[in-house]
Amino acid sequence: MPPDVVTSAHTIQYLAEVLDLSPRRKQWLQERVHASGIRRRHTCVPEFMDGFNYECSSDTATTSCDPSSHSLNERMRRYEREALKLAEGATASLLKRTDARLDEITHVIWVTCTGFAAPGPAQALSDRLGLQDHVHHVQVGFMGCGAALQGLRLADAYCASDPDAVVLLLCVELCTLHFGSSLRSAEQMIIATHFADGAAAALISRRQIAPSPTLCLRSFCSLKLHADPGLLTWRLGDGGGFVMGLGRRLPGILADGVERLVAKMPVDDPEERSGWVIHPGGRAIVEAIGEQLGLTSHDLAPSLGTLADFGNMSSPTVLFALERYDQVPTQGRLIAFGPGPSIEGMCWSKPQSVSPPS
Repeated sequence: MPPDVVTSAHTIQYLAEVLDLSPRRKQWLQERVHASGIRRRHTCVPEFMDGFNYECSSDTATTSCDPSSHSLNERMRRYEREALKLAEGATASLLKRTDARLDEITHVIWVTCTGFAAPGPAQALSDRLGLQDHVHHVQVGFMGCGAALQGLRLADAYCASDPDAVVLLLCVELCTLHFGSSLRSAEQMIIATHFADGAAAALISRRQIAPSPTLCLRSFCSLKLHADPGLLTWRLGDGGGFVMGLGRRLPGILADGVERLVAKMPVDDPEERSGWVIHPGGRAIVEAIGEQLGLTSHDLAPSLGTLADFGNMSSPTVLFALERYDQVPTQGRLIAFGPGPSIEGMCWSKPQSVSPPS
């Protein structure tokens, strides 16, 4: 995780000062942030800790780092540096829990929607780790919060075609890097209080590569919802960063569609209790889906606990939620969301290997 932590109280104060909010507007923001259930988030942008008084080093000079004034080039340069650090830490933590050797890795899947470069941090990481030259690299890009499942699905396909495959999956997102590109609307203010930075790593293989494999990937499914595409968007903005659109009707739309997806996600034993991981995209989303599916507070605890401690990190977040289980249930379902809007699902059972995040 990035070393800098921003509390919700700091976020409120920071936005109030930067946007010169009236007392009434600040009170509204406080109520919304409190309702989100988010206590703290990690960020790779320490300027947020000190407002616009923070001084940081660019490639050419020491300049005033107003995050709202960063160019796209500046954001992408920082993405390359910071994403590599996060990925390296997540991979090191992962390898300590497995019996896999670096020279056994055959594929690297890099999942991200918050930064792009070629050659990017995935290849830089391979060089640092000393992976073999024949390792296959692929990037799952710009697919939003549900992209971890796209990465897992791709890894599962690699392993199905090659029984000796050992796939390193890396979900690396620097959402706060785009903070400040558009903050004037109420929607953008709320988005700025939810998203965070983080990375998660997993190893997927048909071989025994860990003393206690975590779980087995059983099946995957997808559902495109017939709803306004503008409810969930992620585009390059005019201010130099990426801009998210997040409609207020999204929780209800996702809840209405989720039963259709779950119907295509049969578990091994209908009589046995299943674990649930719902992408912590927001408290309203998690609770709306939980109510629709008749889930208990215990079922929602991994998702809401992750949201409280880390915010929404986009693609790594579902793997963080899976890690909240002291012992992963013997079977379960994982649900995440993406632009479209769309819903992605995965069924798991024990055992196999998807290692938890750093």
